[in-house]
Amino acid sequence: MSVLLRNFIYECLYSPKRGYFNPVKASDLPLRRSSRGGESAELKFASRTEWDAHVRDLYAASPRTWLTPSELFSPHYGRAMARFLTILHDHDTIVEIGAGNGTVALDALNYLRDKCPEKYEQIVYHTVEISAPFVMRQQEQLYEHIDAGRCVVHHRSALEEPIPLEHPYPEKLGKRQKHPRVAVMALEVFDNLAHDAIVQNRQTGEWYQLLVNGEGQFSHEPLRDELILEACRTWGFGPFFEPEETPTDSSKSGKISIRRDRGSRTVRSIERLRDIFRKMNDWVMPASMGSATSTTTAAAVSAMNSSPLSWPTYVPTDATLLLRNIARSFPKGHSLLIADFASFTDSLPTASGTTIAPVIQTFGQDQTVDWPSVRPGEHDIMFSVSFPRLLRAHRRLAQRVGLQELATQQQWWRQYAATNPTGYNPILESFANMYVYFGTSYWPKEPKNPPGPSTDS
Repeated sequence: MSVLLRNFIYECLYSPKRGYFNPVKASDLPLRRSSRGGESAELKFASRTEWDAHVRDLYAASPRTWLTPSELFSPHYGRAMARFLTILHDHDTIVEIGAGNGTVALDALNYLRDKCPEKYEQIVYHTVEISAPFVMRQQEQLYEHIDAGRCVVHHRSALEEPIPLEHPYPEKLGKRQKHPRVAVMALEVFDNLAHDAIVQNRQTGEWYQLLVNGEGQFSHEPLRDELILEACRTWGFGPFFEPEETPTDSSKSGKISIRRDRGSRTVRSIERLRDIFRKMNDWVMPASMGSATSTTTAAAVSAMNSSPLSWPTYVPTDATLLLRNIARSFPKGHSLLIADFASFTDSLPTASGTTIAPVIQTFGQDQTVDWPSVRPGEHDIMFSVSFPRLLRAHRRLAQRVGLQELATQQQWWRQYAATNPTGYNPILESFANMYVYFGTSYWPKEPKNPPGPSTDS
C-alpha cells in the first residue's frame, strides 16, 4: 500500500512504540541528555582543535546518540532564550514545542529563578511533546518547577489539537496579566516535521504528488491533496511558485530593513540575506546535475535527468499545520522563535530553485542513505528549512505578524547573548548552517536599559 510521503515520514519518526522518537525503551532515545550545566559551566576552549576533541569524546562515550546545540551549549542556550523572551520582549508565557529532554526549559527556568525572581513568579513554561519517553524525561528534569507551578508538561501533538495553556494548579499562578503574552518556541523542530514531495512533468507542465510504499519506492498521481495545495500556496511552491524573499542590503551596518505593504510595519533581518541565501542555494543540486551524491547512485541520477519528471520539490506540509495551529490557538497574538538548520551536507537531490532538501541518517551510525533504505525507527529524516519562505508563511497564516527578525545563530548570539573576548567559543564558531527566526504580533516594550550580551551565560 502506498501513502503520501508525509504519512510515511510520520510513521518512521513518531509512530508509537517503533518511531525514531518513540522507542519502546527510553534508553533507546537518540537524543542524549547534556552532562554540562550548573552555574560554573563555561564554553571556553583554547582552539577549534580542542573543541573538536571534546565533541569526539562525547560521542565516543555514547556512539548511538547525538547532541543538539541546546544540549551541547547547556546551560547558556536556555538562559539566552529566557532573557530574550521574558526580559527583552516581556513574555509571561512560553510554549516550547518538542522540548526533548527538557534541557532548555530547565536552564531557562533555573536562570529566571536565580537571576530574575520577579520574572520567575510571573512565568508559566509549557512544553508540548508527542514522544512519551521524552515526556517522562521532561517530568523528571523539571519536577521542581512543576511543583512550583511554573511549568506544565503536555503529552500531545502540536499539529492539529489546540495548544493548551491550562494549568492544573491555578492557585499557584499568582498575579498575572489578564491576557498572557505568549511566546512559542521551536528549537530544531521544523527540520524533523514531515514533508510531502511533488514533481512536475517537464513536457506538459502538470504537477503530481508522490506516494511511497513500505519499501521506500515512489509512485505518483495527479496533485490533488488539499494540505499539499495549501502548503504550496502558503510557502510559494510548485503550481503557486514565488521567488524566495531575498532583500538587498541597504545598510552599511549589515542590518537589512524591508518595508512591505503593511502600513508602518517593518520586517527586520540581522544578516546580509542576499549573500546568505545564494550560498544556501549552492547546497541544492539543480535539475541538470550530472553527478551522484554519496546516497544517490549515478544510474539513478542519469535516469532522473532523462525522465520527463523533474526532481522532487519537498513541501513542508506538517510545518504548515503547525503554523496554522499556533495562529488558531493564540488568536489574540503570539511570538514565534525558531532555531533550525538552513542547509545540510549529503542532502538528497531536489528541484532547482528550492532550498528544502532532506538528509537521512542511520540510527547510531555516521551514514546517510536514500529513501529505499528507510525503515521506521531506524533512520532520522531531516529537512533543511527555507527561512525566506518561512517569513512569508508565518505572515500569511498568522496574519497579524508585523515584526520579523532573522539572523545566523552566531549573529544572534553576538547580539543577544554572550561572547568570549579570548579563546575559542563554539557557540559563535560552530553550526554555521543554523539560523534563528523571531516573528511577533506584539509591539516590543522598549526597556529603559535594553539588555545587551550577557556575561553570565
